[in-house]
Amino acid sequence: MKILLTGGCGFIGTNIALRCLDEGWDVCNVDWDMNQIKRANEVLPTYKVCADFASDKILKRVRDQEFDVILHQAAVPRVSYSVEHPAETNDVNVTKTVQLLEAAAGNCRRFVFASSSSIYGGTENLPTPETEPLNPQSPYALQKRVGEDYIRMMCEFYDLDAICLRYFNVFGPHQFADNAYATVVSAWCGAVSRGDPLRLDGTGEQSRDMCHVQNVVNANILAATSDKKFKGEACNIACNDRVSLLEILDVFKKRWNVEITHAPPRAGDIMHTRADVSYAKELIGYEPEVQFWDGLESTFDWWGI
Repeated sequence: MKILLTGGCGFIGTNIALRCLDEGWDVCNVDWDMNQIKRANEVLPTYKVCADFASDKILKRVRDQEFDVILHQAAVPRVSYSVEHPAETNDVNVTKTVQLLEAAAGNCRRFVFASSSSIYGGTENLPTPETEPLNPQSPYALQKRVGEDYIRMMCEFYDLDAICLRYFNVFGPHQFADNAYATVVSAWCGAVSRGDPLRLDGTGEQSRDMCHVQNVVNANILAATSDKKFKGEACNIACNDRVSLLEILDVFKKRWNVEITHAPPRAGDIMHTRADVSYAKELIGYEPEVQFWDGLESTFDWWGI
């Protein structure tokens, strides 16, 4: 199978690329971040293209039907950055994504879109099903919602087979502390490795459905290989569980003699998340194989701390 993997040198993309190689697939790995490409070079022998995923070169290859499946992971993902730079993030997360979708229509078998749980906003309906009204509370969340809307519209109007995967808080190996996706797990692992204090934003009572990256990788493989015909359906990719920042912090405090610094809540952050993943099981056969505490141990091992 020939794969176009956008954002393939980032955290999630690197893990997906490694799995695709294990599957024996031909991967064209597109990323524009040279720092990420340099890091990926240490672990990935895939064919890497330093380019904008909506560049003329890449779009031509898509129109020429060079790829069976597009795994679209590329984005400007930070909520706080999108609050400060809504136009810049919209250009990548919406405009260029639509350009890629337009090229893909009729020219590839499947388009898999990396969406986000942030589109639900601060819902109190936990675990949250996909039928929950969407209430994005940041430009990034709104851009992911618009991306999903475009996908469903283009599946209706054009010859496009596409599915949207709503990632919850993803963590694990290859997530560096300075990564745009960095969760508290990676941020705190990085702080421990440097001997720095751990920064706690807000009260720490906020909780997250923390999803190990291998669960996300499995979801992408299932979506790519399904023999179903998709029309822009969206499903949650998570663990149907939640853990508070204070619970995670307690593990760090027991293992290492760490200092804690406190900061205000981050702009655009929500208080609690927990996903209902039953529809993902029905749609693509997804089940979370790595639960949080096991994933945390493997992440410690990867960091060497």
